[in-house]
Amino acid sequence: MGHENASTFDCAPPLPYNYGRGRPVSASDGGHMIGKLGLPELLLILAIALLIFGPGKLADLGKGLGEGIRNFRSSMKDGENEQNKKS
Repeated sequence: MGHENASTFDCAPPLPYNYGRGRPVSASDGGHMIGKLGLPELLLILAIALLIFGPGKLADLGKGLGEGIRNFRSSMKDGENEQNKKS
């Protein structure tokens, strides 16, 4: 008697439908609604950022981001070199 309804709770909920790409989201996608960003999406994000920050501030933000990535990479290399010296 109680087993008829128990099976409905054992199954996973259906995956959401990805309306932007026109295809269902599969389990291999991780079930996320956001797919890969293409060129039109990146251009739209860049245009919005340009409107919000302006060209001067956007250049400064890009420069700061590049310096941060460069410092992170050099720190990672330094850490690897120290580990190799200890071994």
